[in-house]
Amino acid sequence: MRSFSRLRRIIGLLGIAALAATACGDDSDDGATASEGTTSPASADEVCTEDRVGGTLAVGTYSEAGGLDPVVAAGTGLGTGRVGATEGSAIFDVLVIHDSETGEYTPHLAEALTPNEDNTKWTLKLRPDITFDNGDPLDAQAVVTSMQRHTAQSSRSTLRRGVVLIQQFEVTDPLTVVFHLAEPWGDFPMLLAASPGMITNQRVVDERGADFNRNPNGGGVGPYVVDRFMPGEVLVLKARENYWGGPVCVKELRFVNIVGGPATYEALEAGQLDVAFLPDGATINRARDADYEGLEWIIHSGSMLLMNTGLPGTDPPTSDLRVRQAIAHALDVDYINERQFDGYGLATTSLVHPDSPISPGVDGPEFNRQRATQLITQVKAETGWDGSIRLLCNDPTDRRDAALAIETLLNAVGMQVQRTIGDTSQLIAGVVTNKDYDLACWSQNFTEADVWFNLGVFASNSPTNYSGIQDPAMDAALIDIRAARDSDELRAALGTMQERWNEIVPSAVWGAVETYIAHDDDVHGLVPTVRETFLFHDAYISQ
Repeated sequence: MRSFSRLRRIIGLLGIAALAATACGDDSDDGATASEGTTSPASADEVCTEDRVGGTLAVGTYSEAGGLDPVVAAGTGLGTGRVGATEGSAIFDVLVIHDSETGEYTPHLAEALTPNEDNTKWTLKLRPDITFDNGDPLDAQAVVTSMQRHTAQSSRSTLRRGVVLIQQFEVTDPLTVVFHLAEPWGDFPMLLAASPGMITNQRVVDERGADFNRNPNGGGVGPYVVDRFMPGEVLVLKARENYWGGPVCVKELRFVNIVGGPATYEALEAGQLDVAFLPDGATINRARDADYEGLEWIIHSGSMLLMNTGLPGTDPPTSDLRVRQAIAHALDVDYINERQFDGYGLATTSLVHPDSPISPGVDGPEFNRQRATQLITQVKAETGWDGSIRLLCNDPTDRRDAALAIETLLNAVGMQVQRTIGDTSQLIAGVVTNKDYDLACWSQNFTEADVWFNLGVFASNSPTNYSGIQDPAMDAALIDIRAARDSDELRAALGTMQERWNEIVPSAVWGAVETYIAHDDDVHGLVPTVRETFLFHDAYISQ
């Protein structure tokens, strides 16, 4: 298993106290605000200045943004940095930025963000004199109206279930809004750093209608506007002349999608790209060996075998706990890592990688082929099941390799795997739309900044609980994860969650994954934030 020392360098002594109680403010309820500081976590020598203006950057993305409206994020919009959030933040900007070096949230469009003692009330104060690129002012009501777009019944926002926890939006003055939450939530600032924190101009939304998703100009406050958007080909953004944060150095951004990490890296090497999103361990290792600098994220539970535990209208073999336990014991994660990532992945069965500062120190299910075989033999004898089980995976080369490895391991303990490899749309249709699967290659994808939001899908009442698990004990652990006020409380809740997970096996993790944004040596000032997203307002190209 590969060393995890790079994660420790990135997030250091991260704690939930930094993520929440001191996130852009203190934990009192007396109106105190955070230090205003700078507009980003970048150091003084890594920001755009007037003498650094000029140049174009070609950016290789993981997948193209099918749209540019932050609310239209159902696999084709601005859900994460993998799907358009970086492009969206360049157009709309964000209220706060997650500083991965310290674990804190830094005010950006916001001047301050202050929680009360139990994290049920968060007070946001905007910077004054910020305007949308059509000249309309950014004020507290614009924030409320924009965020409420995510809660509409018609909304496809991937962050809707977080925004609906806001029970009341209270505008107390033109630049201040108070978010009253239905339940305590220590990681609430994550929403404001992600797509709900990309504030849209409602007047422009109303004027454009559906076309806003392709032409949002006038509707954002970010450093860039759309010059050309040709889905399937290229997205070109040009710098604003009147950006609130000062000069915008890189005059043009060109986003192109080159399928697969190896091909993207080769385009970087050939000089066709200046910045490249690299999503797999083997390619990331090539970039590091070549001394490419970059931004990096560790994504916990990024490789997961999702199990149908008995969704309504289905009767899969995985509805039997013993089958799920057998599958978890059958997975030799080091073997999968060798097949999928040439050994450069982050193999683990734990929900949180063991070297993370929020790891509870509780191991996931252990590899035990003998125990797995015993369980499968027992189920066959008692139920007449022949061991047939369906495995649905998507087509990127590394996922195909993982599917083949999983098939080998499950067949070795007495199952008969019927493997289907489709594209990502077929995977989503099988799991989300049709709920017609037994096992599926999946990603739960969370970092230290958004633990509850992503693990919360396994709550009994979650509309995105695609495994179908219903377990009150795990529900209680998830509530404690959301309400955690410091790192000790979070680790304790995660420990309880992992212990219960090991008992009921809603699904099986085979690894964390790593994302690396490699860039040329002359590219400076890229600012990382949540959900594999990075910002360009401080970026510049050295001569």
